[in-house]
Amino acid sequence: MTLALAFFAAALAVGVHEAWTNKRSILGWIVSIVTAVAGAFLAAEVGNMVMELLLPYLNLNGPLAQTQGPLLYIVSVAMLLLMLLGSWIALSFANRWR
Repeated sequence: MTLALAFFAAALAVGVHEAWTNKRSILGWIVSIVTAVAGAFLAAEVGNMVMELLLPYLNLNGPLAQTQGPLLYIVSVAMLLLMLLGSWIALSFANRWR
């Protein structure tokens, strides 16, 4: 849950940053934040599907969270970067419609 909260905060920060730097109105702030969070959650679902396909080939001998090895941290950072990429892509699509 802590990682999910951190990932949500990062997606929220992307939306706030985009609204702040482009000097959006109140409606623009709402659209930017909602778009960034929605893009992050969509990217997280795509990343989850990819990880479900890759995990059987890693021979972990148990869940990834119990291994406490470097792979856990690499996967966590990769998921965060994927979520931020999803937020950025969603915001770029929303900016095309403005």
